[in-house]
This record gives sequence, structure tokens and C-alpha cells, in this order.
Amino acid sequence: MCYDISLIATLEKIQHYFPNLDWYEEIEHNITMSAHIMGHGFPLLPVIYKNRQSNSICGRLMEWGCIPHYINDEEGFRIKRNSMLNARSERMLTDKTSYWYKIRNRRCLLPVTGIYEHHQAKGMKKKIPFWIGLQEQSIFFLAGLYSVAQLGDKQSGEMTSRFSFSILTQTASTEYGQIHNGGKHAGRMPLFLHKHQWNEWLRDDTNLDELEQLVEQSNKEPNIVYHSVFTIRGKSERPDGLTADAPYDWGYTISD
Repeated sequence: MCYDISLIATLEKIQHYFPNLDWYEEIEHNITMSAHIMGHGFPLLPVIYKNRQSNSICGRLMEWGCIPHYINDEEGFRIKRNSMLNARSERMLTDKTSYWYKIRNRRCLLPVTGIYEHHQAKGMKKKIPFWIGLQEQSIFFLAGLYSVAQLGDKQSGEMTSRFSFSILTQTASTEYGQIHNGGKHAGRMPLFLHKHQWNEWLRDDTNLDELEQLVEQSNKEPNIVYHSVFTIRGKSERPDGLTADAPYDWGYTISD
């Protein structure tokens, strides 16, 4: 599953892919940009979606980790929220009892400059983290679903609209699966879409059959590039002083 990403890009570079994109709020003052962003901190990230009132493609800050619209006790939901960082695309399509099926028409795109997965290396006690990107794009977009919950502000007590999202996942491609080969969610990867699918993905009137075709025709064998990096979740600082997404040689390759 995808719990770690990198996002080092200006809003102008993101907008290059969506020239008519409208940004909400004073987004530049609150945006999270880093070589390593971990989902379990529920960070505010720039997300692209279709505004239902204006019928236009917009960008706004949303919290990573979906908060269902029926939640009214945020603190009580906090632990379970960790399981809402990702959502299986199969449940969105076929599981009519799931929240993902119910919000399948609230689709969005998360811009990233890379994602991280952990590899179970032979002969090593700890997994090796890998940074993964796309060959043809320095910025690419992960498919997701978003939700809007009405929650009270801790300080003022006023009700506010909280936008949050989850990243959709699918069965991994052969190459990606060789990297993400261990753990409970081994063999999964984020849902990659072709460029020509982005606008169709953001349409809120795409029916279930069309949505199923979109997922089925998505880029299941993406042209990925990848390299091992230093530990991204530990407290130890990199000995070389480089950023989290920089290559780090563990003396191991995937083919070992």
C-alpha cells in the first residue's frame, strides 16, 4: 500500500498539466512540500478535483486519510483513520456495502514527484525502502477518492467542512510487485492513469461501467524508475546528508 510519497513541485509546475486549474484559498501558505511525506500524519496536500457547484476543475488542500461524511467524533475516529489512507479500487467498483462504493463519484488526483515502497530483501533483517517515479513525467498523479465531513473546530466550536482523501490501489504490475513484495499488502500499487484518462476520471457523471473500464485500462505496467533510499521512517539521519528521495546504496539490488 502507499503510505509514503514525495512532493517537491511548485503549484505552477502542477498547473502545467491542468492549465485552467483554479486554486482555492491561500494554498501556498499551508501546503506540505517535502522529499518525504508520511500519510499517518494526515498532512494537508494539494488535490485536484471537479467542483460540483462551478463545474470546473479545481485544486485545494485536502487531508490525507479519508474522514467519512457521517463522522462527528474526530478523536474517536483517529485510530481507524489510519486504515483510510488507501482504498482498494476493487471495493469502489463492486462492494456496494463499502464507503468507497458510496463515494465513487467523488474522484480526485494527487500530484506527486515520487512514491515509496518497502522491499523484503533476502538476507536482510529490515526492509529496504525504494523511491519510485515515472520515466516520462517528473510530476505524476495518483487516482483517489475524496470526502467532505462537517466537523466542529476545536477552538471556536464552529462547524467546518473538512476535505480529505484516500489513494486508490490495484494489483501491482510485474515490476512494481518485485519491489513491493512483503508485508500484509504486498503486491499492491497505487492506481496509475494515462494522461488521456485524467479528465474523464475527474468527471462526476461517469457511470459504473465507464469507471470499471477506466480502472481496467489504467496503466498497470507503468514505465517506472526506482532506486533504494536510506531509511525513511526511522529517527536516524542520513549519513550522507542528502534528501530522503536521493539514492542510497545498501549493497543490494532487486535481482539479488
